[in-house]
Amino acid sequence: MPASWKQEVKAARNNLDQALRQVDRARHTLHATACAACTAGARPIDVSEWAQVTTQALHCWRKEASCEESQ
Repeated sequence: MPASWKQEVKAARNNLDQALRQVDRARHTLHATACAACTAGARPIDVSEWAQVTTQALHCWRKEASCEESQ
């Protein structure tokens, strides 16, 4: 493989890694915000619609958050 292709593949891989890190940060922020909204008294159905997640996922997130707080 020519050196220029190696550089392009390496750059593409770096771009993918960076995008995956951004997705992970965004998912974490969404998780924290949704849990905070529920804790603040928002109805879980409203939060799930706003966050475009299922109420089951929201329930699991809240359960995880409460487990982390108790440790």
